[in-house]
Amino acid sequence: TLSSSSAASDVYKRQDESLIVISITNLEGGDMSSSSFETTTEIRSVPDGALVATLNHDPLSRVFKSEFSADGNRLLISGFNWFDATYFSQVFDTLTGTSIGPVIKQDGHYKSWNARFTPNGERVLFDSSDHTVHVDDAVTGQAVYNSLPHSGPFRSQQLSRDGSLYVTVTITGKIHFWDLQTGQLQAESAFSLGRLDGMAVAPDGRSLAVITGDGQYQRYQLTQGPVSYTHLR
Repeated sequence: TLSSSSAASDVYKRQDESLIVISITNLEGGDMSSSSFETTTEIRSVPDGALVATLNHDPLSRVFKSEFSADGNRLLISGFNWFDATYFSQVFDTLTGTSIGPVIKQDGHYKSWNARFTPNGERVLFDSSDHTVHVDDAVTGQAVYNSLPHSGPFRSQQLSRDGSLYVTVTITGKIHFWDLQTGQLQAESAFSLGRLDGMAVAPDGRSLAVITGDGQYQRYQLTQGPVSYTHLR
């Protein structure tokens, strides 16, 4: 049970539902305008709720998102620090709560707090306000290669099932297919007019479906071998 001076983030479950993660911010002044507050993240087992590990964060930090790697062994924490106005991310070992890599801090006007794992938990992706995607090593916190440039702000993003491909859609009407092993643009397609209502990779990882607000449906085949894409309709 939280006190009246505490606020909690959403609860995140590990894929096998054996663990949950919740971040709790203790607000001394009762709200986020307070000059002093602290956040801790708890990893608890399901269904008994037993505490597995507690993660401590820098003062004046608020956690916005938690994400498990595909195997559930790594946990990515993302949030914002009010003291130095930076978005931050850090990777932890799920069972011990120990940090695997350094705190990755990004200028508040640069990279987004909406960081995400590649499925193997080895890399962290940031969608930036400068219309680029940054790919950092989860352990070292260093850039894996140059940022991935785009012609405008993002509308949607989607990782392939195996984490080898990253599909981005911009408001300028472009769909980009990125090879995350090399950072190279593998294909680019014009997006039909109308707002984007949804985008998803098929469960078998072989195709991508895009649905627009004006009722158009586009399907892209993700072929094996050299990375290539065929616009089906």
